[in-house]
Amino acid sequence: MGKKIKSLRVSLLLSILCTITSGINYLTTKLPIVGIMFIVITIALIIQVVAYTTEMKNIKKS
Repeated sequence: MGKKIKSLRVSLLLSILCTITSGINYLTTKLPIVGIMFIVITIALIIQVVAYTTEMKNIKKS
């Protein structure tokens, strides 16, 4: 379980960093394709946060 928790945390951290850098890139370039990619990355981050919280709840139950 320890490796699974650690990998989930690292994945979540990298996803947050990717969202931040994508947002900064969009603010500096204002290209529509970068804006679309920012939206896609943000949706993926939300899905990952939900998966992380449900997995942590399952780990705490057992």
